[in-house]
Amino acid sequence: MKTKYLLILIIFFASQGFVFADDDIRLVGTGRQVVKVGERFRIVYELNAEGRSFATPNFGKLQKLSGPNTSSSSSIQIINGSYQQSYSQTYTFVVQATAVGEVKIPPASVKVKGKTYKSNSIVIKVVKGNSSQQGTSGKNTQSSSHDGVLQDDDIYIKASISKKNPYIGEQIIVTYRIYTKVPVSNLSMKKSSSFRGFWSKSLTDDNTQYKQSTEVINGKEYTTAIIGKYALFPQKTGELTIDPAEMECVVQLRTQSKRRRSNDPFEDFFNDPFFNRNVKNIKASLKTKPIKLNVRVLPQKGKPEGFTGAVGSFNFTDNLDNNQLKANEALTLTIGISGRGNLELINAPEIQFPSDFETYDPKTSSNIKTSASGLSGRKKFEYLAIPRNAGDFVIAPVTFSYFNPKDNKYHSYSSERYSIHVEKGDNATGGGITYSSSAQEDIRFIGQDIHHIKITAAELKPVGAFLFASTSYYLLISLPVLFLLLFIVFWKRREKQKGNEGMMKNRKANKIAKARLQKAAKYKDADNDKAFYDEIAQALWGYIADKFNIKQSVLSIETVKESLKEKGVNDEVIGNFLNTLNNIEFARFAPGDSSGKMKTIFDEAMHAITQAEKALSKGKPASGSAKKITLFSFLIMMLFASNYGFSQDDPQGLLASANNAYTEGLYDSALNVYHLIEEQNLESGGLYYNMGNAYFKNNDLASAILYYEKAKKLAPNDEDIEYNLGIANSMIVDKIEKVPVLFYKNWWNYFYNLLDANTWTIISIGIWIILLFFVGVFALTKSRSTKKLSFYFGLLFLFLSIGTFGLASQKYYYTKEHKEAIIFTPTITVKSSPTLNAVDLFVVHEGTKVTILDQIKSWIKIKIPDGSTGWLPEESLRTI
Repeated sequence: MKTKYLLILIIFFASQGFVFADDDIRLVGTGRQVVKVGERFRIVYELNAEGRSFATPNFGKLQKLSGPNTSSSSSIQIINGSYQQSYSQTYTFVVQATAVGEVKIPPASVKVKGKTYKSNSIVIKVVKGNSSQQGTSGKNTQSSSHDGVLQDDDIYIKASISKKNPYIGEQIIVTYRIYTKVPVSNLSMKKSSSFRGFWSKSLTDDNTQYKQSTEVINGKEYTTAIIGKYALFPQKTGELTIDPAEMECVVQLRTQSKRRRSNDPFEDFFNDPFFNRNVKNIKASLKTKPIKLNVRVLPQKGKPEGFTGAVGSFNFTDNLDNNQLKANEALTLTIGISGRGNLELINAPEIQFPSDFETYDPKTSSNIKTSASGLSGRKKFEYLAIPRNAGDFVIAPVTFSYFNPKDNKYHSYSSERYSIHVEKGDNATGGGITYSSSAQEDIRFIGQDIHHIKITAAELKPVGAFLFASTSYYLLISLPVLFLLLFIVFWKRREKQKGNEGMMKNRKANKIAKARLQKAAKYKDADNDKAFYDEIAQALWGYIADKFNIKQSVLSIETVKESLKEKGVNDEVIGNFLNTLNNIEFARFAPGDSSGKMKTIFDEAMHAITQAEKALSKGKPASGSAKKITLFSFLIMMLFASNYGFSQDDPQGLLASANNAYTEGLYDSALNVYHLIEEQNLESGGLYYNMGNAYFKNNDLASAILYYEKAKKLAPNDEDIEYNLGIANSMIVDKIEKVPVLFYKNWWNYFYNLLDANTWTIISIGIWIILLFFVGVFALTKSRSTKKLSFYFGLLFLFLSIGTFGLASQKYYYTKEHKEAIIFTPTITVKSSPTLNAVDLFVVHEGTKVTILDQIKSWIKIKIPDGSTGWLPEESLRTI
């Protein structure tokens, strides 16, 4: 209970605000009495109330660097039942003395509840500084930065080079390091060094977390980190300059001033930097100084013949996979160079094969590693050769030379002299060629040609016309759901009606009456008047009983009349119906021609029931729901047809003409006509495949690969496309190993590539409809076993629906959104950033397929199959 009253008391005092008597409000200004020229110091105005509209005084010859920086503090204390509260609001300025003399600062003013209060005047004497004082000021730069002013030596970046007089081609390391005494964030490269005259390679990962350390420089402690490191290889001699790098960052400077201590025991806790947020962020630009190097020429003394420019420390290996073989069998000579230096700039050594050998460009593979000390790794060259004639042959030794800067000497390696015995071939295999295992993928198409074009009519469709995510797709998905719901409602309503005996009798009344009339007609024809009149009477009285759910035991002429009147039947129809009932009774006992009377009564009864049924049916809702649904479905299907159809200006005729031109060897003419079809915004796997063939025959390898890839997107499981694309890819320069894929992704990709996007979409819709069927069976059946079976089948088709939907959607987005391109420039260097003076990363050649990641103006960010990324000019490639 005491705690409750104490809490109420605190809330009461807090709600009253901080109220002070006018006599207690004071604005006090304080500052240093004596300062030196150039010295920075604070002037503080403290108010013991909550003020507004602070008026800054004139500081005269003092230069204001920052302020007013406002802060406040408050405290509430209850001591021995006595309540005490205090409030302090502080305005802090950072100023600098600029000239010798006395400076008098007039009072500052502030308003508290509309009333103006003034501070005291402050007199400061500025004296001349000395050298020792200047040195002291330099030592306090770190604290002055915390006052909101960034000093030149608070943060800077520095570039250092491992060697300033390297040889041409020698590996040197340039390191960019940041030095800071203040908190830093958002560090980014504004302009990187262009490294003109160097081949360069970054040694740091873009996503690397900077490893920090501390370093004392001129008696000051700095936090340092390496923010960039590059391996450079000079490509020309003489004086070279590494241009300055420019970076931007955000530094955080504290501006919190010291306050007079109060009796608040938590003051030190909340003045801790963690809670003290009186800081400001400043954007800073940092720049390194240029570095000049003197690149030396390699010594001519001892330079081996055939030296090609390798500089570093290397090892050399060689291996021949087979020296006894038959004619037309293939062999592979492998040369390996490993070590540290300009390994990526080393070209394949020249090998003199015998003239009877058919040779191919060597396959080059690299495994280059980067570390803080530079580039190292291994480069492998595989030379494929096929002897065409039998005999004994010799491959002369291969020589490799390099210069080692550590000992300033040239070194040479030489392979062994290979003797090869070739026997006569049996030409048993296709093309007379046997493949070696190491380079089989490079020669599997030797002696073979691409498959012929597709002559059959191609199913042309508008470019980008996909069933998935189209209006037709959503209709095909939603309409079965709608029809299922309508069917369930109809079925439930029908079941309910079956349970309503009166309603069922009402619905069947006319049918039962007509059946009785037919039976009465038979009695009439048999001249059985008693049975005839009984059946006719039962037909009429039974019709009324069933129609109005009235027991026949309580039926009378009056109840029939009242029931018909309640339903709005006109008097004439009622009169005819009642007269017929009366005539039946009269006819039973009237003498005369019985057969003539029966015919008259039969006609009257038929007419009476027909009129009554028509009259009772008026005003009921028309049973045209089925017709409306049918009409609605017809309109939906018409919309589907119009959405997915297209008109063609005889593209099949153009396609046939182009195919004829191709068959006759007129490849340029065929391409012109193929492009006419393409200009009609039509596409198909067959069309692109034929265009790829025409470009291949015209020796335009890049265009051939482009159109084969387009065809593969539309027909991923076409063997002809896969085969011809394999031949084209075997003829390009770049042989890039793909990044290994996890096994479950391989499984997914296998199913994913079986069919195109539209086929997967159709399968997905079909499975969805089957799933809805089992949902309907589960909802409507009363059999426990059927319900259980439909549940399990529904669960199965639910998983199948999710899987096929995933395949259809991924295939759709890959075909539509995933952008790939083919390089169309014979040789081009990939850059580290979208500028011409950026660092050279690697080289790609015409025909290589790349993935497009991003675009900035006319520059495209690409990724090659091994995962390497970089930037290329837009005009150097064409999108698939």
